[in-house]
Amino acid sequence: MNRLIKHKKIKSIRNLMFIFFVILNMSSLYSVNSISLIEINEQNLSRPYYHVITGSFKKRSLAYDHISDLKKSGFKKAKILPVSKNGYYRVSVDSYSKIILANKLRDNLKKGKYKDAWILKAKFNQKSPSVGTIVNKAKRKTNLNKSSDGVDEVIKRVMAKRQDIAGQNKIKKKADERENKRIDSKSDSKISPEVIIIGDQIDSSSENNLPIEDNNSKPKVINENSVVIINESEIKQQVNNTKEFESSDDLNQDSNQQRGRIISGNLKNDQGRPIPGAEVIVLGTSESIITDFDGNFKIRVSNGQKVEISSIGFSKQTIEINDQEGLDVILNLKSQDSEEQDSAISSKKRRKDNLDKNIFIARKQYNKYDYDIVQQKYLDIINSGKETKESLEYLANSFFNNSEYDRAVIWFNRLISKYPKEISAENYYRASLSFKSQGSYEISDDLLRKYISLTDNLVIKNYYENNPDYLQKISQNAENYSIIKTQINSDGSDFGPSFYGDDKIIFSSTASSTGDDLYEWSGERFLDLFIADMDSEGNLINPEPLSDNINTEYHESSAILTKDKKIMYFTRNNYYSGKLGFDKKKQVNLKIYRAESDDGEVWNNIEELPFNSDEYSVAHPAISVNEKRLYFSSDMPGSFGYSDIWYVDIFEDGTYSEPINLGPQVNTEFRESFPFISEEGVLYFSSDGRIGLGGFDVYLSNLDSRGMPKTSKNLGPPINSRLDDFGFIFSSNRGFGYFSSNRNGIEGSSSDEVYRVEVGDENITYNRFGEPNEDRNFNTGDSRTENFSINQSRSNNFTTNDCLEVDCSYFCDVSIQGIIRDKNTREILKGVLVSFIDLNGNILFEQLTKEDGSYSFVGKIDCSKKYFITASKPIGYSDYESEIRIPSTSKEIQKDIYLEWRDNCLPNDLGCLLDINPILFDLDKHYITYRASKELKKILTVMFKHPKINISVESHTDSRGSNSYNEALSDRRAKETKAWLVKRGINADRILIRGFGEYNLENYCKDNIDCVEEEHQINRRSVFKIL
Repeated sequence: MNRLIKHKKIKSIRNLMFIFFVILNMSSLYSVNSISLIEINEQNLSRPYYHVITGSFKKRSLAYDHISDLKKSGFKKAKILPVSKNGYYRVSVDSYSKIILANKLRDNLKKGKYKDAWILKAKFNQKSPSVGTIVNKAKRKTNLNKSSDGVDEVIKRVMAKRQDIAGQNKIKKKADERENKRIDSKSDSKISPEVIIIGDQIDSSSENNLPIEDNNSKPKVINENSVVIINESEIKQQVNNTKEFESSDDLNQDSNQQRGRIISGNLKNDQGRPIPGAEVIVLGTSESIITDFDGNFKIRVSNGQKVEISSIGFSKQTIEINDQEGLDVILNLKSQDSEEQDSAISSKKRRKDNLDKNIFIARKQYNKYDYDIVQQKYLDIINSGKETKESLEYLANSFFNNSEYDRAVIWFNRLISKYPKEISAENYYRASLSFKSQGSYEISDDLLRKYISLTDNLVIKNYYENNPDYLQKISQNAENYSIIKTQINSDGSDFGPSFYGDDKIIFSSTASSTGDDLYEWSGERFLDLFIADMDSEGNLINPEPLSDNINTEYHESSAILTKDKKIMYFTRNNYYSGKLGFDKKKQVNLKIYRAESDDGEVWNNIEELPFNSDEYSVAHPAISVNEKRLYFSSDMPGSFGYSDIWYVDIFEDGTYSEPINLGPQVNTEFRESFPFISEEGVLYFSSDGRIGLGGFDVYLSNLDSRGMPKTSKNLGPPINSRLDDFGFIFSSNRGFGYFSSNRNGIEGSSSDEVYRVEVGDENITYNRFGEPNEDRNFNTGDSRTENFSINQSRSNNFTTNDCLEVDCSYFCDVSIQGIIRDKNTREILKGVLVSFIDLNGNILFEQLTKEDGSYSFVGKIDCSKKYFITASKPIGYSDYESEIRIPSTSKEIQKDIYLEWRDNCLPNDLGCLLDINPILFDLDKHYITYRASKELKKILTVMFKHPKINISVESHTDSRGSNSYNEALSDRRAKETKAWLVKRGINADRILIRGFGEYNLENYCKDNIDCVEEEHQINRRSVFKIL
């Protein structure tokens, strides 16, 4: 961002003249010709910089969002140029000293989505070299052919400056007016009056009245802009930029001289482990930030300022900022002798063991719901060999509360295995939900029965005892819907859709939030409200954030509007008038706010509802059909569980009744949320307190004449899945609706996406996992039955034709064997899981293929039945399934299997298979950035889910630097990537690392090839392959 330049102030004309007399006196020490050695090449001094501009914005937040998009696309040098008097912020993708490089980048951008890219030409200012520096340069010059008359000319020009200040100001003002008129709303430059826009049809040499230096012109001794300029209020020093950069390493010059620049950093302890939750402060300012899950941070700072970094249990470190591109900081543990009491634990005894301190901090963070930080702390504790019941319990629940069920399963399993007699009923229930989300229904039911034995929850107990086949029953009674993923989903969390008039929806997203901080619960950005256009078929496009007076730097979500779009209710953190509100435990709860609008676009008169409280949360509003009742979710006193559905009546005068709980037909001992009232007066809500298909399931309940719910029904598949499904809305008049789900994600709540739902055209059957059964066939018995006619003579000579059921099953010895290969390459595949399954889903035989790709089953089975053989090799191949019938002649079956690639990806290309964005590194750096960690979480999750998978990490550099240096750098990048995974619980033996240096470039940017920075960065990467 901005890099501030300090302006030296000279107090008097006497001091100024003294400087020039020193120069003149020193000239006597040299020949007339040698004074010319003070020359500064005018060509370099006046060399302009060319900014490639992709956007101009009135709001600074929008400019930051645009920068974020650019950096996601690999343009790491993107920055905001200084704001002009017009108040616009230009975003520069990159800056160059050569117009040919700028043109090259602009042309490439125009081929993509940045069709309006253009070039801004401007001159930058730097500090002038000191007199001593000029003289030293003079000593080193060899050409002695210039005249000393230039010095006298300089003095004349300096003395004339004072008298000409007013005229110069007029010139600058006119130049600015011409610039602003020419570029209209795009102008925002404070760089200098020497600004030129270069487009396809613009001549850069004639854009203004200021001359462009001729490269062949005779150099002057000293440019007048290189000396002191006397001003009415102060004496400023202006120097044109004297540095002509020759490589893209120098392309990170920041032109904003007012607000500092954003600098990235990473914080670790002396063992190389990241330190999340540490505080980074710019001393003397209000700038501060907390490090994320991986110890990464970004903060605004200027040269000359000092940054203080501190964390409980570690010694503080203060760093002065000069021209560093990044900060890799290591904090050491406080020594026992000099350790000071931290204010947060000043009333506690000094802890002798730092591990005990970490346990204390982890527990404290857990109670504050900082689950993203908690996970790393408890993983560190467990990895250190100090595993306890508490550490396993808190770690499992932190993943559960973040909807990261695949990882919760691992730690619940470990907790229950080690401490089977010390597990609470609630943890058994949460473990049951977690295993169910992974398709392990038998284990889930075992844990559920254990929960029932320890609790008096009659709702769950009675339902389970009366419906032991509940999965089949839910699927058979499923509503007839079809679903499709919408186009508004981002890389973050998107959920909670609601109709916004006739042609829009409003929803919540972390795509480009107003705040810069991260939410400690999930490690993601805070939520904002967005609107998207909706066509007649329900397709959604053009998501845009709602107005800034609604969105704040904290959470906004779950909004509902009246039909006339004049009143909106929405959820927000306890934040009003720029301040956060806290409860007695220092937690920030949720509240519902009301806003008014005349046109449905601009929202004002924002106020919180009177039944909110600092001591509990109120969220997710819904309005009745007549708009006289407001439903919501809350954990206020009187709730059955962690959150219940409540309602208040809205009176004619705008006041509200006391909140009323909807009762046990809806609410349970666990969580109910996201209510919605349809046009027919049907209540839809989500709950994880009933026996369903997975985590949160969507339910419906018809309301009686008083608006109270009757019995609740699970919507079944495809709305509900093994994971979380919530935020359901539907309009029968439109014929479609929407809901939210994380079913396709691997990052828990960070994978929430919005789906469109329509009434299906035909009935579709589903298996017990809530997945479509393509052939719609269900088998209802274990053995064949056939009808036989029996003709039996009786003594009275009557003949009867009766039917008799005969069991036709018979057992025989069978041998099934084969080879498994890649269908495309015919390569033999080892390690494929092959299963032999009966009609009831029971696995009779199961084994992994050997080195030669072979498998074999030998055993006694019922040869009258049908069987299935399945083969799976995660995650690069599609699963295989085929029916097997035992022939009546031979009991030896040869069954070769060919597996197909999944998603048109090479089977070992983990990046393609998981749709992982490239893990790119900053120039000459090897630490894992925050964005890279988001991609690594996908690999982490897959390795947890598939413990047999081993991977290789292959790291690369760009071509700049020596071969040996680049090889060492790529090794460090590979080791850092591996260390990130190992610290989070992956066995180091499962990861092979290789550093390739610059020997495997992705593009043509080899040595001596002129490439722009983003082209070089493509080569600075880590890629992943399955071994």
